[in-house]
Amino acid sequence: MEAFGPLAAAALLESAVGVRAVLLIDMATFLISAALLTRLRALPPAAAVQGGSRPRILADAIAGLRFMATAPLIRAITLGVIAVVVSNGVDDIALLFLVRDTLHTNTSAAGLLYGAVGLGLLGGYLVLARHGGRSSLIALFLLGSAASSLGNLLTGTAWTLAAAFTLQLFRGVGLSAIDVGVNTLLQRQVPTAITGRVFGTIYGAIGAAAAASYLGGAVFLANTSPRATLIVAGSIGLLCTIATAIALRRIQPTPSGAWRPSD
Repeated sequence: MEAFGPLAAAALLESAVGVRAVLLIDMATFLISAALLTRLRALPPAAAVQGGSRPRILADAIAGLRFMATAPLIRAITLGVIAVVVSNGVDDIALLFLVRDTLHTNTSAAGLLYGAVGLGLLGGYLVLARHGGRSSLIALFLLGSAASSLGNLLTGTAWTLAAAFTLQLFRGVGLSAIDVGVNTLLQRQVPTAITGRVFGTIYGAIGAAAAASYLGGAVFLANTSPRATLIVAGSIGLLCTIATAIALRRIQPTPSGAWRPSD
């Protein structure tokens, strides 16, 4: 998905299809996806299956926040991920202007850079699927955060499209390490009874962090340059990674069974 989509869009934009047609194709894929999802059978709530009361969305969200507030490791990981996303999320905007205004290539080439990230993700997932079990999950998360931030920082200094492509490929590998490290760590450290609530809370926060990065980064980009935006974003991301590493050194993982639904 992450690799094929941007590369296909770049190829279509280079053809006679045009921007409007590409957007219509994109819209059609969403409609097809929604139609396919309607074929799935509804699953009963977990509480109903177990004979309990029907869960409430607000109560579940509060329970997820309460657990995260009392779990130092999960709290530190969450704040670290949010900080890195706030720092680096602006690259989605900056790469387009880097391609157009700095490297002076066709704007459709931005799809190549977005596709490079997807290829890096795919390659990283394949490597981690085979060898990731031997790695510390916290170290994997921190290395991924550092690599993704460094990828953006160095992309800001890229002199050619090929160099930017290679650096974004490297960034994609870092993002795969973040995904695998964080997702696996959460499943091992968060009790099963509250895993869904914690995942929902964290990824909701990540989405909000990306939105904040777009807004703040757009203002910074408008007043500086694509190179400066990527260099500053990557640098702040590295500083956030270091701060997270310092915080995590003082925290020891706790057994997931320590939490009870009544806590």
